[in-house]
Amino acid sequence: MRRILALCAVVVLLAGGCGKRAAAGPVAAAPSQRSAIRLDLAVAADLSAVEGSMDLQLVNQEREPVDRVRFLLFPGLVGGRMDITGCTVDGAAATLGGGKRDAVRAVVLQRALAPGASVEIALSWRAAVPAIEGGGPLARTDGFASLAWCFPVALSPLTVAGQPAPYADFLCTDAASWRVRVSLPAGLVLVTGGREISRTGEDGRTVVNLELDPARDFYLAIGTGLSVRAARPSVGGGPAIRCFAPPGREAAAAFAMDVAGRAIAAFARRFGPYPYDTFTVLAGPLASLGIEFPGLTVIGARIFSLEGSMDGTPTQAVLESTIAHEVAHQWFYNLVGNDQAIEPWLDESVAQYATRLYYLDRYGEDAADSCVDSWWARWNRVDRTLTPIGLPVSAYTAKEYGAIVYGRGPLFLETLASSMGGSVFDRFLRDYVERFTWRIARGADFRITAKEQCGCDLDALFAAWVDAR
Repeated sequence: MRRILALCAVVVLLAGGCGKRAAAGPVAAAPSQRSAIRLDLAVAADLSAVEGSMDLQLVNQEREPVDRVRFLLFPGLVGGRMDITGCTVDGAAATLGGGKRDAVRAVVLQRALAPGASVEIALSWRAAVPAIEGGGPLARTDGFASLAWCFPVALSPLTVAGQPAPYADFLCTDAASWRVRVSLPAGLVLVTGGREISRTGEDGRTVVNLELDPARDFYLAIGTGLSVRAARPSVGGGPAIRCFAPPGREAAAAFAMDVAGRAIAAFARRFGPYPYDTFTVLAGPLASLGIEFPGLTVIGARIFSLEGSMDGTPTQAVLESTIAHEVAHQWFYNLVGNDQAIEPWLDESVAQYATRLYYLDRYGEDAADSCVDSWWARWNRVDRTLTPIGLPVSAYTAKEYGAIVYGRGPLFLETLASSMGGSVFDRFLRDYVERFTWRIARGADFRITAKEQCGCDLDALFAAWVDAR
C-alpha cells in the first residue's frame, strides 16, 4: 500500500480496552524452478548513490515463450537517476534498449525463451538517491536512506507496460531466490527483510550478506539514530518480530510488534502459513502511512506514536490499522502475486478486507463493523458511483482510486462473503492462497476459485461490482 489506507475507527480501541518456515501451498502450485537474483550493492558514504551489479538467472515461468526481459528503472521517476553501465546475456555483450531516461527498458533475447528454460542476464549500474523532504520509498533524509528499487527490477512477462501512477502500486514480479551483498559505511544500521548470513568490516565499511527465498522484491534501508528492539517470538509460536524505530518510540515499537505478531497469527490461521522466520517493522520517513515489502513493512514515522490524533482519529488506531493492513500484504502481494497496475483490487481490496478480519478476531463484531463503516465513508467520497473495482490504476483519478479500490473493493468482498456464506468464503480465501502461492493470479483466477468453492453462479455479482462496462 503506497498511498492510501482505510482507518478503522475509535470503536476498535474501545472494544479492545485501552530455521525458515515452509511456504504455504502444495508443491504442484508453485513453479518447479524459480529465478535467482544475486545483488552486489555499494552505498556511498553520504547515502547519495548506490553502485551495483546483478546476476539474474531468469526462468520463464509462463506457458508461452518470452522474447525479451523488461526492467523497471525506478530512481528516475522520483527525481533520482539510474545509469546502466554494463549488460550481458549468457555472457555475451548486450544492450538494454530504450532511452536512457525511460522508466521501463528491455533486453531483447537472441532466441525466445521456452517455458521452463532459463537465461542469465548480468547488469551493472549506478543509481542516484534523491533527497526528498518527508522521505519516500527511494529517498534520503538526514542520516537515513530508504533504498527501495535502487536496482533494476525484473518485471514479470505478465506485466503490462506503462508509466506507474504516483498514487498507487505498480509492480508485477515473479517470486525469486535472493542473495544480496551490501557494502555500507561503518556505524550505520542496515534494515532489510532478509536473513543475515555473515557480516565483516574493514576500511571504514561494513559488508553484510543476506538471503530471502523466495520473495517478489527486496528492500533495504540504511541510517543512523535507529533504536533496534531485539527479535522475539510472536504470539502462537509464529515468526520473531523485530522493530527499528527512532529513540524515544519504545512504547510505540512494543505496540507495533504486538500488533504485527497478532495479525500474522490471525492471517496464518485463516490463509495459511507465513513464509519467513522473522517479520520486521521499520518506522521511517514516509509521506504515506505504510508500504509493504516481503518480510517487512515501513510505517511512516509521523504515525508511529501512541499519542495524539490524525483527522480526529487517535494515532494509535491509525498505527494499528496500518500495520494490520500491511501485514495482510504478506499473503496478498507476496505469497499471491498480481499485476498491481492492472488489477490493484486483487491485493489492496483484499488486504482491506483482511484488516477487518484482524479486528474481528481480536476485538469482535463491533470493531470489525467500524472497518466496514470506513469503507462506506471512502465510497461516499465519490457519491457511491458504480465505477467497477476491476479497472487498472490508470483508469482512476487519485480520488477515485482511494474511494473505489479501498472502499467499494472491500465492500464487494463483504457482499461476496455474504452471498457465498461466511464459512465457504473463508475456505475459498484459504484455497485461493494455497493454489496461487508463489504464482501470479488474475481476477479470473479469483473468480473461478470462488465459483469452484461454492458451486454457485457468481457472474452477476462480479458483473455488478468488478467487471468493466
